[in-house]
Amino acid sequence: MKKEDEHNCISKDDLFEETKLNIDKFGLQVISVTSTNYSPSFAYSIGLTKTYNHPEIICFGFSNRLGHEILNDVAEIIKN
Repeated sequence: MKKEDEHNCISKDDLFEETKLNIDKFGLQVISVTSTNYSPSFAYSIGLTKTYNHPEIICFGFSNRLGHEILNDVAEIIKN
């Protein structure tokens, strides 16, 4: 595996547990996916359906940080 192909993902079990905790605490989990040479970055929600009976949201083309902030802002609007 080339150095640029390496990534630092958490284990599947840890991700599931963290997701459950964040949904309970914040009402959602935001997952961010970094862009590649052939795919734009994107972020999506998990938990809006369970917490607020609202469809999940995805946004494309923003930095990971901005995509995360946008989804959190939209979740706050849904909550209110």
